[in-house]
Amino acid sequence: MLILALDTTLAACSAALIDTGDGPVLGQMHEPMQQGHAERLADMTREIADHAGVDFNQLDRIAVTTGPGTFTGVRIGLAMSRGIGRALDIPVVGVTTLQAIAANVDDNPDQLPISVVMDARRNAVYIQTFSHTCEALSEPQCVLLAELMHHLTDTARIIVGSGVGLIIDRPAGWQFSGAPALPDAVVVARLGASKAACTAPPAPLYLRPADAKPQAAQIKLARMDVTILPGDAGFAVVLAGIHGECFPDGWSADDLSTMLASPGMTALIAVPGDGNDEPAGFILYRQAADEAEIITLCVRPAMRRRGVAAQLLGPAIAQAKSDGAAKMFLEVRADNTAAKALYGSAGLAEVGSRPGYYALQDGSRANATIMALDLDQDRF
Repeated sequence: MLILALDTTLAACSAALIDTGDGPVLGQMHEPMQQGHAERLADMTREIADHAGVDFNQLDRIAVTTGPGTFTGVRIGLAMSRGIGRALDIPVVGVTTLQAIAANVDDNPDQLPISVVMDARRNAVYIQTFSHTCEALSEPQCVLLAELMHHLTDTARIIVGSGVGLIIDRPAGWQFSGAPALPDAVVVARLGASKAACTAPPAPLYLRPADAKPQAAQIKLARMDVTILPGDAGFAVVLAGIHGECFPDGWSADDLSTMLASPGMTALIAVPGDGNDEPAGFILYRQAADEAEIITLCVRPAMRRRGVAAQLLGPAIAQAKSDGAAKMFLEVRADNTAAKALYGSAGLAEVGSRPGYYALQDGSRANATIMALDLDQDRF
């Protein structure tokens, strides 16, 4: 079986091509990088295939890392693997970054359990424990570094990953491994070969919402240029975190997963273009026939007043029109002057109201203003 494996989840871009029948590695490349994964990955896979004399039509399976990792990086590998899989009509299987790192450990004569501890930034780590054969013994988690000992016992184990250097005091039974802290595409390919193929594409693994908001003093109120990315149900955990920052009764990940999987629903996510991979906000709208309704638009409080909302709204309007919508509308609290000004600047006009539409936490009700936009206008 010919397997192409891809990894872009962390600070490297890597790909490998292996033949599980004979076992040889037909080609592999691994290049450290913080940015530029999308531009490099396509060329890298072509170079590997050309060097091995393999045509893409000969591939039997794609294996790809699913995270945790950087928000943009995880998406790049998944998007490319899904595209290749769809074009060739072959299965795509996911391998978590944590399992791939655990499988890097090749010196374990006592067959100890392997605990991956990955730096998640902001004094937190991603953790998961595996058997010596890389079978999961626990669920993946994101925990505070200070609480690590509450989640990993002091029993003998091997510790591997980028979080090893963050551990100050370790139990006597813990052995720190020097195995690579980044996924190896060859290892990903071999792990992918052992997984059952499924019809659904692999989903990204996000173990927590977006990072806690920075202090206001650290934010300069200059325009933040963002990249707009499509989102699906796999991003529900991240989007729920953002929604919770913006609204006291924020939607849960399950709520958002259900919404994103429903017909006609579209999510667009704003990721800062300055190298910070944590998303700044998102817009969610639903289209039925020739009408599109904005369900929510939220920007993390610490990233507001920097043009993010406008950069989300414009592409949402353009995409809805491209998809055949003739009108876009929404409800907004009547006293939310800032939001009404934003929507007004995009061409939406007040067309009605809904008395007592919103239930507030104190038990009172707030009115809603209905705003609408004719998408047949030339400006769109």
